[in-house]
Amino acid sequence: MMKKILVLIMVAFITILVGCKSDGLQKNKYSFDLEVDVTELRESLVFNYTLVDEDDLLKNSEISYKVVNKETEASVKTGTLTISDKGEGSATVSSLTAATTYIATFTTGYKGKNILLVEKEVTTTNEGTLENPYKISTAQDLKNKLGNDRTAAFELTNDIDLNGEYISPIFKASTTFNGTFDGKGYKIMNYKTGTKDSTTSLSGTAYAGLFGYIGAKGVVKNVTFEGAELYLSRSSSANASIVAGYNCGTIDNVDVVDSKLFFRGSSDKVYYVGIIAGYNADHASVKNCDVDCDIELETTTGSIVAGGVIGYNESETELPIRNIISDCTFTGSISVVSSGNIKSSGTVEMAIGGIAGRNYSSILSCEANASITVKLESKKDSSSQEDATAIKDYRVLVGGLVGQNVSDSAILDNSTATVSFDVEAKYASKVYVGGVAGQNGARDGSRALITNCTYKLPADATNKLSVLNHTALGSVAANVIGNDLAHQSGVKTDAHTFTIDYYKFVEETLELDKTETINVAAITE
Repeated sequence: MMKKILVLIMVAFITILVGCKSDGLQKNKYSFDLEVDVTELRESLVFNYTLVDEDDLLKNSEISYKVVNKETEASVKTGTLTISDKGEGSATVSSLTAATTYIATFTTGYKGKNILLVEKEVTTTNEGTLENPYKISTAQDLKNKLGNDRTAAFELTNDIDLNGEYISPIFKASTTFNGTFDGKGYKIMNYKTGTKDSTTSLSGTAYAGLFGYIGAKGVVKNVTFEGAELYLSRSSSANASIVAGYNCGTIDNVDVVDSKLFFRGSSDKVYYVGIIAGYNADHASVKNCDVDCDIELETTTGSIVAGGVIGYNESETELPIRNIISDCTFTGSISVVSSGNIKSSGTVEMAIGGIAGRNYSSILSCEANASITVKLESKKDSSSQEDATAIKDYRVLVGGLVGQNVSDSAILDNSTATVSFDVEAKYASKVYVGGVAGQNGARDGSRALITNCTYKLPADATNKLSVLNHTALGSVAANVIGNDLAHQSGVKTDAHTFTIDYYKFVEETLELDKTETINVAAITE
């Protein structure tokens, strides 16, 4: 009898050992559950989780996780999960070792018991090199893999349809992308957010575009964005794009087709906007990119520097190293509306171009086929002539290729614009519109250079300007180069005209004063 009792005790003890963890964890026998999906990277793990708790049993409880090295049994990371109102969340465990196996456990406390929800054995990968890049095949891969290993190599394995989903800019100034992303000729489709009446605010970042900020070692290539439609806004300065708000690296063979970018700025800051990159800096290269897109911009009191490809192409001090835009095309429309009360001090400037708004470096072998519309409704608080003329530094520089070709290091070469203009700038102090460039050089004698460029007026199109009487407010010029202060050679054009309507104040009301037609003769050599 005693022997039977001992056997029963031993069986019960073994059952308890099997049913319980050595650290006191008990199996989950309740209605709640945790579903965990793991993305395994080189030096990190990404947990995407969903809590199923229809009876709200864990409403006031914490869910904890612990990651242990399987071989050494050393704990490498512990933490608490954040659960959204939808019961979802994501957590990243970093600073791990490549090709190493870990045990991840997820637990919660309930009725004084430590409940085991999930246990997973996971192994970090040896992927991420140029020889063995991460494979991206889903939108979740874009967010998890690309967003959590910013120095690795990635490649698309098929087209990715985001189905109208908006992925916030993945990289920022503090976490720039310095890896290689190779689209392998595939597409990222239907990247979308917001509407014109309900924009998505960039309140947490100054960078718009899927990649956000590309660092000096970053490369994005061989991918097409199709059907992108972004409606964005920001109350402070911003660098806005569909691809990368700020680029210091290389963007090669990246196309954007059948897409639209709407951006609204609501302060007196400067907004840099371009479809491939808003701002190009620090030895950056953008090449072989084709853009078919409509751009619509609004601001209240701020300045806009915008182009069909790049907003601002910054200068490089270590010449002859340059930020280069080459072999790129833009097809589409650019529309700019400025409204609001302008401060009496400071400068407001619109620099708008078919390729780039402002160029301090090199633009080579590019082509723009576009219509550019600029409407400036901004003025002083009063509509009186005295107050209107107080806007001393409200400049509008619009060009078929560049709004302004600025510094001694600026080169615009071997490029063609087939562009029409409709510019209404009654309150501007200077209005320079040019088929190739609005302004070449920032001062007389500048060494900014435009060579071998061509302007053509699109068939059945007209060029129109509306300005306040230029004798009161400053300068108005329309030509192949609106205001040429530097050097140009080999610039060609078909014969074309600009119609300019001059307005004047009559008892504080603007009325048409006169209309002038500027005939630009053909230049063939």
